[in-house]
Amino acid sequence: MRFKLRNYTSESTVQSSLAKIEEYLVAMGASNVNKKYENGEVMAFIFQIRVPTSGLQTFRLPSNVQGVFKAMMADHKRPHRGTEKKVFEQAKRTAWAIMRDSISITLTQIAIEQRTVVQAFLAEMCDPEGEHTLYEIMQERGFKMLEAPKEKGRMKDGNVVIEVN
Repeated sequence: MRFKLRNYTSESTVQSSLAKIEEYLVAMGASNVNKKYENGEVMAFIFQIRVPTSGLQTFRLPSNVQGVFKAMMADHKRPHRGTEKKVFEQAKRTAWAIMRDSISITLTQIAIEQRTVVQAFLAEMCDPEGEHTLYEIMQERGFKMLEAPKEKGRMKDGNVVIEVN
């Protein structure tokens, strides 16, 4: 079974989705909300949130328009002239509508204390220079930061308890 994209036929404009995303980020306590542009198109939101234990942290939320476009084009076995252009315009609307809805759900989870802001956006937290996200750094290192401890351990209530001899 092939997964159907959410907001596949979104009629929301990119600008309205971007405005709503910015509104949601500010509602979460974000400051310095900026947009990263490439070739005149918004590629990501970059914002800061004050984290109690470490101060102001920078996060980057990219949208994958190309990924949405690729998924949408897979449904067109024999595209007609002009189809790619139409699908790409729809992919932009859909990608940002998906991001808008995702952040809305995240905001709800934060409001009901199911997640904290840091839990919700940990993978998008940037390094001090703001160039790379935590996910990008971990991916580059082959996720070695997630290696299991070398010491013997046992499980207790779903948590690893390290026994050091």
